[in-house]
Amino acid sequence: MIIFLYGEDTFRSKQKLKEFKGKFTRDIDKSELNIATINGERLDVEKFKQAILTGGFLVKKRMVIIENLISKNKGKKVLDEIVDLIKDKNINTVNNIIIFWEEIGSKSKKGWQGKVLSGTLFNYLKTGKYVFEFLLLNNPKLAEWVKSQFKNKDKEIDPQAVNLLVNLVGDNLWKMNNEINKLASYQDNIISVQDVKKIVSETFQENIFGLVDAIAEKNKKLFLELLNSHLKEGVEITYLLAMLIRQFRLLLSAKSMLQGNPYANLSTELKVPIFVERKIKNQSAKYTLTELKNIYKKLLQIDIKIKQGYFNPELLFLYLVKS
Repeated sequence: MIIFLYGEDTFRSKQKLKEFKGKFTRDIDKSELNIATINGERLDVEKFKQAILTGGFLVKKRMVIIENLISKNKGKKVLDEIVDLIKDKNINTVNNIIIFWEEIGSKSKKGWQGKVLSGTLFNYLKTGKYVFEFLLLNNPKLAEWVKSQFKNKDKEIDPQAVNLLVNLVGDNLWKMNNEINKLASYQDNIISVQDVKKIVSETFQENIFGLVDAIAEKNKKLFLELLNSHLKEGVEITYLLAMLIRQFRLLLSAKSMLQGNPYANLSTELKVPIFVERKIKNQSAKYTLTELKNIYKKLLQIDIKIKQGYFNPELLFLYLVKS
């Protein structure tokens, strides 16, 4: 059985993956000893073959999860040979569950990475029976998703509060989930606009503004103090990184717009509140366009390192404030 999960919305794809793992644990192997997760970046054909052909230990089947094989593995020949292997009837009918998980999709928002899935393995997998694509949610769908999450927590949220939350946080559901959890722990059963402004808006923006200012000033001491403060408060490193990536993406867009038109309406173009627009204008003035591009590139490199298991965030983030 082959399952294919892919798309830029990694929060929902990881949730779906969690569902599959949960069902496997409940129905087949409560010990979880027969679930294997493999980094696809350096996977070769022999290791792949061994992984999918190995039988279950004391149970009838295994679950093999292969992450980012298509997007990260540079061996085109390897991918072509893997297609041939999984087409083989003797291998395709093996009594294992094979899940291919990819963090990008066949379509991508315009951005600096611009990567999309393609190739023989992708084309084969997407024609399968169990294929799930997770596109980033547009604002109407995102608003519905937000309301459903509060409903699951026995909370209600005012429609205007939903719109504000969507505008502040955007379509990164990792960030959104974090903010929803904070709001849901609030004592009110109905979340209002004022609740969002109080709990999300000010802290969310000021935290990230402080880090961005420290980077602009190359102030390592302040940057580390702010970083450690966030980590001690329980902010996930991936969430913090996503916040920085989003902010520098906004700064890049703002810088480009303002160079063409100093009177550009950033609030409308970038879909941010007025107070955020003012701060973005001020912060973008502290950088050249080249500096912003370089920092954005560094942030993406840090993102890759963290996903590869590099667990020294201080050293990684200091890379941003090097002279």
